[in-house]
Formats: sequence, structure tokens, C-alpha cells
Amino acid sequence: MVTPIKATRVGFHWPDVEPWLLKACKRTGDVESTDRLRRKCLAGKAALILIGDDAACVMEKEGDFAHITSLGGTGFLQHVPELIPVWKQIAGVIGCTGLSLKGRNGWERVLKPYGFKLNNGFLENTSWA
Repeated sequence: MVTPIKATRVGFHWPDVEPWLLKACKRTGDVESTDRLRRKCLAGKAALILIGDDAACVMEKEGDFAHITSLGGTGFLQHVPELIPVWKQIAGVIGCTGLSLKGRNGWERVLKPYGFKLNNGFLENTSWA
């Protein structure tokens, strides 16, 4: 199950998701901090999305793209088919014409069937816009 969380409920879920997102932040060289992500989600400037029981991601608007800033936890691969439509729906609501994320090599293989293509180091999808 993929569940977007309202900004008013982020504080309730954050203790569960923070360890997953912290691990993801560290994998990327601490480009993001979980404190910054939490503040953005609480302010409604980013979306916290629960993925199954053991994973979460944070999405925020960056120009014309809804960028998946952080994705952490386990078991989210099995949820990709239901995750992509949720990402697209949120992107449309916030006025974006595409999705993007910067992931490790395996993500290109996983997301290619959903229209994602590698572009300057980012996996992007604009096929639905």
C-alpha cells in the first residue's frame, strides 16, 4: 500500500520513517538531512509517502519536476507498480510535468518499464505530462 501523508500527520509518522530516510541520506553523501526533510514535509513544501510497512519517500517540487528527494526502507520494489501512479498524481496536483530522482544504477533497470530515462544523471519521466 502506498499512502501520501498529510502535513498535519507527518509528526506522527516521522519516528518510524526517519531511520529509513537517514540511511538513504547517508548513501547519497548527506546531501539531504532528515531534519530538513521533516521541516519541509511539516510545512507542506514536500510530501511524505509511506510505501508498504517498511519504506517511505519524500517528494518535492523542483522546477517543472516532482523530485523524489529521498527514498529509504525495505520492500519498496514490490510496491513500484502502485507507487508510480501516486507519484504522477502528486506531481500533477503540484503543477509538475515530470518526475525525477537520482538513484543508484539498479533504479534505471527498475523504472525503465514505467517510462523513466536517464538524463544527465537523473532518472526522469515526462511521458505522461
